[in-house]
Amino acid sequence: KAADWAIEAFAKVCFSYPDATLNVVGAYGLNYKSKLDIRIEELGIRNNVVFSGALPTHEDVMKQIRKSRFALLPLKIDVNSSTVREAMANGLPVISTITPATPEINSKRQSILISEKGDFNGMAENMKKLLSSEVLSNTLRCNAFETVKELFDNKLIVSLWRDAYYSILENRKTGTPVPLEVISENK
Repeated sequence: KAADWAIEAFAKVCFSYPDATLNVVGAYGLNYKSKLDIRIEELGIRNNVVFSGALPTHEDVMKQIRKSRFALLPLKIDVNSSTVREAMANGLPVISTITPATPEINSKRQSILISEKGDFNGMAENMKKLLSSEVLSNTLRCNAFETVKELFDNKLIVSLWRDAYYSILENRKTGTPVPLEVISENK
């Protein structure tokens, strides 16, 4: 997502955890990568950062991220990132930033750690919390599974869309009112 922010925050963690590693997964342009490499050198963390880059299949990406202790996914513009949802569903504790939708993920239980956009110290503190507490990591992992089922269950979402579609068709054919539960946000 925002590899530049992740690198800035991660560098702060390396002072306390000099053997920590950051694995950057996903596509990036060569110009962007060159800028990241320069900054990594400036921060003195060349041996701590690995670039896996774009992997051939989605399953390869999932296998790669499952090797990690947690997912550091700072968001700059996403409202509700599929990357955050996928990391949660794959059993990774997640560290992200506040967007219009990320606080909702924690509305019923703490499922991810979030900080303000650009708050490298906050992101670093969240990483340190996960590195120092297996209890917190396990709690987030378990909570994330529940949250993914509640908020991001594709079968449920498709079922709701199907119900809405058929209700609208019936309304157009016969004038039958669309049921309130189909159009209500409070299900």
